[in-house]
Amino acid sequence: MARFLIKAFGPEAIVFDIASGDTHALSPLALALYSICLEQPGIALAEMHASAVACFDLATDEISFANTQDALTHLRRIGLLSTP
Repeated sequence: MARFLIKAFGPEAIVFDIASGDTHALSPLALALYSICLEQPGIALAEMHASAVACFDLATDEISFANTQDALTHLRRIGLLSTP
């Protein structure tokens, strides 16, 4: 049985952790990064950032690299991604 239930609402999502009973909100950036990680396991951080920015049809500097790192930290903290 899966540990997480994920329900997307447009560009955002809610994640329910069955193991802990916790519910988490995913921002559009976090949801995009999670999807990229599922589709391209092992992708390099710089490529992941560029792919996430492309999802929103923005210039690379419109989403900071720090925002990408913060979203990845959030995904790891709640257990959706493992720590590298």
